[in-house]
Amino acid sequence: MVLWRRVQILGLETIVLAEQRIRDREYIHNVPGFMTIREPSTPNDYLLRVYSPQAPTAANNYAGRNYPRYMNPEFDAMIDRFYQTIPEGERHQVLGQIVNHISDRLVIMPQFYDAEPVMISNRLQNVIAPKVNGYFVTTDAEQWDVAS
Repeated sequence: MVLWRRVQILGLETIVLAEQRIRDREYIHNVPGFMTIREPSTPNDYLLRVYSPQAPTAANNYAGRNYPRYMNPEFDAMIDRFYQTIPEGERHQVLGQIVNHISDRLVIMPQFYDAEPVMISNRLQNVIAPKVNGYFVTTDAEQWDVAS
């Protein structure tokens, strides 16, 4: 809220929703304003947020994760091509086209990313931290040591 006022968005008004309203998908997806949502930022999660079939509309009872309801057949074809392409190099090329489309048209605007520092080394000892996506997280880094 403070951020939006700092960038001088005039007429800004906060609405506190009753719990019943939060569960009312039609209301939530039709009320004008900004919606701040924390979600994972893996390519799969990110792409679902801008894929036309995931747009919450009356036709699908306002279900779906494409909250901005961005619908573009050309863009959907890029996403389909990304999921259908197996060679990694070609997949990266298609993903580059998707990222260009998103950033060129400002389809979605992430405001922040959560960062989790990780260490990657076969020289680390005493690591008992859990692995996330194949990497040790740094929850117990004070106990680690480096082999000589």
